[in-house]
Amino acid sequence: MIISHYLFSKPISFEDDNMYMLVFENPADMGMMVSELSRQLEGLPGSFVLSNDSRELDMHKYVDFVVDPFSLDCNSKDILAGFYKEVSQNLEVGTHYETVHSIIGELMGMVMDVASSAEPDSDYSELSIQAVLKGMSLGFLKSDSLLENLCDYVRLVSRYTSKKLMVLVNMSRYFSESDYLEMIRYFRYLQFPVLMVESGVRDVGIPVRLFDLDFCELDLKG
Repeated sequence: MIISHYLFSKPISFEDDNMYMLVFENPADMGMMVSELSRQLEGLPGSFVLSNDSRELDMHKYVDFVVDPFSLDCNSKDILAGFYKEVSQNLEVGTHYETVHSIIGELMGMVMDVASSAEPDSDYSELSIQAVLKGMSLGFLKSDSLLENLCDYVRLVSRYTSKKLMVLVNMSRYFSESDYLEMIRYFRYLQFPVLMVESGVRDVGIPVRLFDLDFCELDLKG
């Protein structure tokens, strides 16, 4: 997995490390690059290119982008769709299968018995397991800890959605050095590609692509 831009001397690769830090020391450069990336993720044209195995990927479909960690939704439509699909598949196998379909059949029978007296005649569609899960409002609890909530969000996105890359902007503004390092360690454990975009270098043991105040480019080893 690589992400590139015509202003980069070479692409940023996640082949050897799932973590990378992109640093813009000049606030104007940071604003320009982050704004361009944000527009591309809304489907507008731009110069960032995401590719995997020499195949270009749709940025809008495969990149998640977090600027405000306080507004994260661990029960987003995409996350819950993947979660419900997994739970449904697990309920369709083994000892659960007969039990689940027996319960759904009994429920539909009772509903139709009660509805049979309605005029005009009522109609219905088959009740799916995913419809039951949605009706239960099955979802994930939000943590009171900002760090835990961010880590949970990245884990859920990596597991239940089609996203291939997570971009986190200026997360160092919200966490202490120890919490920031803990976050990096957790993302490393997930083995999900994460690009940290920051305004200054953070010594947390990951590769760094630095653009200084004059937009001179420098690669630093983690």
